[in-house]
Order: sequence, then C-alpha cells, then structure tokens
Amino acid sequence: MASLFRAAYLVCAATAIVAVVIRSPQGASGTGPHPASADEVATLAELVERAEYAIFLADVTGDPSSFPTVFYNDATVQLHPEYGVVLSRVSREDVRLALDAAAPDPVGDETGLLSAYTAIVLDNERSRDAWAEEEEKAAQEGRAPSAENMPGFEVPRPRHQWSDWGWSPRSLFAVMIDGEHATAWVAYEDLAGQPADYMPDPAMRYVFTRVEGQWYVSNLEMVPGPNVPIGELVAE
Repeated sequence: MASLFRAAYLVCAATAIVAVVIRSPQGASGTGPHPASADEVATLAELVERAEYAIFLADVTGDPSSFPTVFYNDATVQLHPEYGVVLSRVSREDVRLALDAAAPDPVGDETGLLSAYTAIVLDNERSRDAWAEEEEKAAQEGRAPSAENMPGFEVPRPRHQWSDWGWSPRSLFAVMIDGEHATAWVAYEDLAGQPADYMPDPAMRYVFTRVEGQWYVSNLEMVPGPNVPIGELVAE
C-alpha cells in the first residue's frame, strides 16, 4: 500500500499549477474523445490544484470533509487495486458517516475514489492513534515502541505541517474529453519548450467525471517513468 500513499501525498509539496501545456493528438471536437479546449484545460487545472490541496489539508488536520468538493465515486472508472486494499481496512459505515458529515456535494456510487481517499485518511488517523497509545505504553514499560504490538496498523508516517505547502511547477498535457469523462496527465515540472518526444518522470494520470456540469476527480495514479512522449499520449 506504500505506493498508493506515495501517489496520494506526492502532491503535498506544491501549491499551484504555474504551467499548463496542451500536447494532444490532432482531432476535431465533437463526439468521441477529442482534445480539450483551452477553457476546459484551465478548469481541470484548477480542479487538480484544489484536489491536491484537499489531500494536503486532510493530512495536516486528519479531516477529509473537503474531499466531496473535488473527488467523486464513479463505478465506471477502474481504480488501482491498492485503493481496494485500503477500502477493505475501513468499514463502509465509517466512510459513509464521514461523507455524510462533509459538504453537500454529490458522492456518486457506493465506492470509488472519494470513498478510497476518505478511507485513507480514516486509516491513517487510526494508525496514528494506535501508535500514540503504543508510545505511551512503551514509555511506561521502559521499552521502545514497536509495530508488533499494534496488529492491523502500520507505523504512521509523520503528519505534514502547514509550512510544507509550497510552490512547484506542474503541467497538464494530453488533456482529452470524452463525453462526461476527461483524462489528463500531470507532470511536476514545467514542460514549456520541451520537444514532443520528451518523457516526464514521474507523472500522475488523472481521470475526471462531469456531474451536472461540474468536474470532479474520479481517479488518479502515479505512473512510473519514463512514460511515453508527451506528444504521443492519447486517451484510453
């Protein structure tokens, strides 16, 4: 599950998309997949920024209540198997209660990216609570704390601090629209001026779902690089 957590929190060191690059195959807008317009790219870029900040905010505070404003459960979008692993670690009831207490945005299906990210935060907080109890018990017993004494939990990584949020270039490329879905790749560097055969490493692949005219993130994964040239990526 470590790779999923790395993907989820890779974004926590960046605040804004300072470069947006559209590198898509030539094609006409209309039915079927087609390159996003400049306005659509700008809208999705702003959503990516808000989603990344929501992940950072939830890690700092332990509160996932902002997730429904940016994420959505879309059963038609296939998630990485590791999302299923984290969903199995937290009860559906706990996830549902957390979502019910959040903002009144659409949730979508019973499971999906919104539920998965909510489960990640809940699982992290449970691990932090279990580790704090183990540290206190270990101090009383004069020994070092050990993960062996907290079965079912992982040693939590340090919580991000507010000061960890900073500026970093990032670029959207190969942004494609297909009906009520969209895909984009995000590289954490400025791609302006790079040739079409340049391969960013690493990159995040985003999938978006449009609900009542509003875009939400319905999947994101870290893609190990080098990937494929930025001028040759097409929507799947």
